[in-house]
Amino acid sequence: AMRDIMMIYGGLRRPILVLFLTDGRLQSDWEIEEILIKTSRFPVFWQFIGLYGEEYGVLNHLDEIDGRHTRNAAFLKMEDFDDFMDSGFYRTIFTNTAAWLEELDRKQMLS
Repeated sequence: AMRDIMMIYGGLRRPILVLFLTDGRLQSDWEIEEILIKTSRFPVFWQFIGLYGEEYGVLNHLDEIDGRHTRNAAFLKMEDFDDFMDSGFYRTIFTNTAAWLEELDRKQMLS
């Protein structure tokens, strides 16, 4: 799915926010790391949201991925679907996105 998103939106020079819901049980941590490293030079932010799951693997350690040009991903684990109604959920999403946009601006990646 991440590769498909990049095929469609990767060439745009406008910022793109991808909300990626998952229950965990990821197929391949190294593939996710590879995509995050490669896409860190594009204005695409991956906000992973874990819902009702376990075994989130690399998503629990996004800050430890070396080689990224920008901090282009964040992970938020939710215990309940009702958390979507919580203002803290949206505040976290907007805080993560705002920090990333500031980084893009500093690195002159926005056209």
